[in-house]
Amino acid sequence: MLGDLWSNREAYASNLAGTLFAASLGYLIGNIVAIVAAVVFVRLSILERLARGLNLIVFAVPAIALGPLLAIAFQGVTPQIILAAFSVYFITMSVTMVGLREVDPDALALVHLYGAGGWSAFRWIRLRSALPHIMSGLRASVTSALLGAMLAEFGSGAAGLGSYLLASMSLGQPERVWGIAIVTTTTSVVMFNLMSWIAARVTWQPISTLGAAGVPQTDDRQSSRATRFIVGAMAMLLPFVFWQSLPTLLNLSPAVIQTPSEIWTYLTSGPDAVMAWASIWFAAKQTLPLAIAGMALGGLAALTLALARKFVPSLGRAVAVPVLLLQSTPLVALTPLIILALGRGAAATLAISTSVCFYPAFLTLAQALEATPEAALDVLRLYRASPLQILRLVILQYLTPYLFTAARLVAPTALLGVMTAEWLATGYGFGGLMNEARGNLDYGMIWTVASITVCISLGLYELILAIERAVRRRRER
Repeated sequence: MLGDLWSNREAYASNLAGTLFAASLGYLIGNIVAIVAAVVFVRLSILERLARGLNLIVFAVPAIALGPLLAIAFQGVTPQIILAAFSVYFITMSVTMVGLREVDPDALALVHLYGAGGWSAFRWIRLRSALPHIMSGLRASVTSALLGAMLAEFGSGAAGLGSYLLASMSLGQPERVWGIAIVTTTTSVVMFNLMSWIAARVTWQPISTLGAAGVPQTDDRQSSRATRFIVGAMAMLLPFVFWQSLPTLLNLSPAVIQTPSEIWTYLTSGPDAVMAWASIWFAAKQTLPLAIAGMALGGLAALTLALARKFVPSLGRAVAVPVLLLQSTPLVALTPLIILALGRGAAATLAISTSVCFYPAFLTLAQALEATPEAALDVLRLYRASPLQILRLVILQYLTPYLFTAARLVAPTALLGVMTAEWLATGYGFGGLMNEARGNLDYGMIWTVASITVCISLGLYELILAIERAVRRRRER
């Protein structure tokens, strides 16, 4: 492995340069758009409600489903840049909005007392307060940018670590697969630490870690019911209008970009509609059970480790390095290693789905446990409550909203993990179906599978949100 790294150092370096260029440019563009969007959404809440559908789609779309579409629609390094920007947008936008909204009301009142206008208060209070959150998003999105650029290289023919990985796997070169994993993980760790170093020097508050804000929700209770209905309907229609107009906006062939009306025709009255539905249903039965099982196992492992870390502080120091490495290893580098260890069957796919769900769930729950009110815990300790009683009466009660938040965050991630494994290794499920459709130039199937996976992710998200609301109402009675 180390010998291959040295003997092929020029190939590693050239492919790393290609991926790093696209990832860096996408990282810069995506984060700029995210910060500007967060500022606009906070200043004009109606725009946030109108853009909710688009934001949810950006959040829910599995990158492995979007990559082939970008490779078809664009040339050169553009697909890698776009997918890297997509991958970082939602993370930074979400935490920036949290920072812009969570400000000291007394500071705002003081600024207004001295005659400052709304923009001055926004600039001097909200933006300065949001800086630690912005830096948190910039740190957390480093690995996402690298992953997005590598996924966009699948099938595009562009030079980069993603293409190099596919070629190495097809040629049966495990030492090179390990070498690529080392290079990508090392690059991600260096970039993460660089952003952490910058963050520590530009913020005057303790650097916040990435919170699990989920999709920012706007409190629009002051609006009339008719206004809320109209805005909600427009938010649902806007993604379809945008999608339908893509061929005109991008000046691309309608054969390459399939619009909603064309997909409807493809699935209902097209010559291969029956076969298409059969393929989709067969793929769904392979992908969805593994994705749901990965969500459950990853969430359970995250909860178990977060609780163990809470009750045994020394455990937190012991798991810090492995958790950081797991966070910093891009999915496309982790997948081949798991496949080498477990083979190309369902066990490897489930392990990949579990591993990619673990980190965001663990981070969410660990941060929630750190914020658990110590006063409530001290009262139970004073009455000699056992750790099990403390867990049941306080910690799990406080943790419930965060459990739902973690579940919403990992729903698209689980699907991404399964589809990536299917694309790279097994050839089954939605990932294998998209790979096969790309080889056959079946653009209708590619767009159909991408649309279905987005709908599934959104459906899981809304289902979890509905359950959370029902639980909250029941607890409030």
